[in-house]
Amino acid sequence: MLIGILGIFLISLIYLVIADTTPSKEDLQNELTSLENNLTSSGYNWLVDYNITYPQVNVYRENSNDLLAQVLSITGNGFNKYQIFLTGLGDNESYETFDLRSVGNVDNLSRDILMKKLRIDELKQVIENGN
Repeated sequence: MLIGILGIFLISLIYLVIADTTPSKEDLQNELTSLENNLTSSGYNWLVDYNITYPQVNVYRENSNDLLAQVLSITGNGFNKYQIFLTGLGDNESYETFDLRSVGNVDNLSRDILMKKLRIDELKQVIENGN
């Protein structure tokens, strides 16, 4: 009987420790807000809502800011193929030469900034899904 009571006490104690160390939704929201404010104050406000997991590439006329098309939801690793049709070009414009630009210039971000962004995405998912 004493062993049973001791067992129940230990299980209750473990449950309380786990419950006490699990962050609340409010704690997660506060951490998210703090990270977003940190990125914004560092000049990376565009990164707060930018999706690193699925970046996009914009296609422009050569040496121009005239957007022709977008390759959205780039996924996977390795050599993936993406096909778009440049139907908006004029008769004497080249279909062979154009400019590609990655949106957000993620390649030039420091590891610290990327880690903050990944944590922001993780927090948003946990807050939305409760996982």
